[in-house]
Amino acid sequence: LTANGNQDVPSGNGDTLFTQANYSGNWVMQLLPYVEAAQLYNLYNPALPLIKTAGTATDSNNQVVTVKLAAMLCPSDSFNDDLFIRSQMGSVPMGRGNYGGTLGRENGGGQRWVARATNRVGCIGHGRSALIRDINDGTSNTVMLWELRAGPFVDDPRGVWALGRVGASLVGGCDNMGDCAGINNNHNDGPDVQGCNGTNNAAMKATAVNLGMGCHGNGDGQSTPGSQHSGGCHAAMADGSVRFVSQLLDFNIHRGLNSIAGSEVIPGTY
Repeated sequence: LTANGNQDVPSGNGDTLFTQANYSGNWVMQLLPYVEAAQLYNLYNPALPLIKTAGTATDSNNQVVTVKLAAMLCPSDSFNDDLFIRSQMGSVPMGRGNYGGTLGRENGGGQRWVARATNRVGCIGHGRSALIRDINDGTSNTVMLWELRAGPFVDDPRGVWALGRVGASLVGGCDNMGDCAGINNNHNDGPDVQGCNGTNNAAMKATAVNLGMGCHGNGDGQSTPGSQHSGGCHAAMADGSVRFVSQLLDFNIHRGLNSIAGSEVIPGTY
């Protein structure tokens, strides 16, 4: 499984969410045959752009990305039923979801998997992802997928299942506790997700914070797990088990769970 096919996704303040050449099928697209969506998988054409911005809703890939995948939806999320629509992406409606692949313990939203240190990288990456043999920390001590929240605005890309980007179908690591304090983080500049608040629109940002979804919208960098469940969110471990993780989880344990080979000490209960 890969975050975004074989393409690099640019990151940082110069990022642009709307450069279609950077997109190909992400990890969710690759799982479609296994979540009772084989017809969608067969409809997707990897030789074409993920979104045909000059096309119509009848173009094959446009048909795929607009679907609301039941397997990706948490019934507790208030916004995952709303389609993502952005004029710069041809106003092609895109379905949302609530699960993101783990990029690693620290920032790396735009880097290829093979370019990152093994003690920093996570289960899912751009161009390549971890094999079981790569997970030296142990599959029961490594998170493969985290729960995440869908964006509260029509043009907020958070939770868009077909986009292989931080905050959309990926959860990126946090370098410090200052603005990225872990699960259900609501810091003004917590998630760094391109376009999450109308390019730093002050009113939208205030609304997002009131909804428990603060963000910094000037480039992809980090995105924390979250949910509307009381007290935490769910995590799917690399061994296939699922557990509920408290939002009070120690920051360093959180980062350790995100890496595949950091040799971090993970307690039996957390």
